[in-house]
Amino acid sequence: MRTLFLNPPSYDDFDGGAGSRYQAKREVWSFWYPTWLCYPAGMLPGARVLDAPPHDVSLEETVRIARDFDLVVVHTSTPSFRADVRTAQAIKDAKPGITIGFVGGHVTAMPEDALRYGVRDKSVVRVRITGDRELVFGDVLVRVDPSFALAMHIDTDEANAANVKTGAQGFIEGIQNEG
Repeated sequence: MRTLFLNPPSYDDFDGGAGSRYQAKREVWSFWYPTWLCYPAGMLPGARVLDAPPHDVSLEETVRIARDFDLVVVHTSTPSFRADVRTAQAIKDAKPGITIGFVGGHVTAMPEDALRYGVRDKSVVRVRITGDRELVFGDVLVRVDPSFALAMHIDTDEANAANVKTGAQGFIEGIQNEG
């Protein structure tokens, strides 16, 4: 199965700097190399990484490239999620049989956990991670489904910046948007 690992095209006024896809206004337009996509791509024969934002690869060119693959793994985040879904839909429209998966920072929960924490599917929350370097992640998308375990997925760069180790504890500090 030929696999494309995609850091999808960005949108106007979106700064992907500091190693994440979080909305931040800065003086420079900066995108870190997507190591979180490169590691698995390096283990799959025939896989490719397309890092669209820093190379100014358009949606149309992204779709043209993606048609040559069977599986597309899209890196997403809360602020870029809607744009990334549009990219995935454009790829699916061009090649209906393609499989598309999303990876990136978000919270997953079963419905019972969501009720306990007062969130629902597509809520946006702030999560505080305690430890050596306490950190608050804002604009975190919550996904609720009976098949999900209660977990928060953090990309490697963010975890390293906060010195977060596997099994670290966090808590929802506040709900930014009810979803």
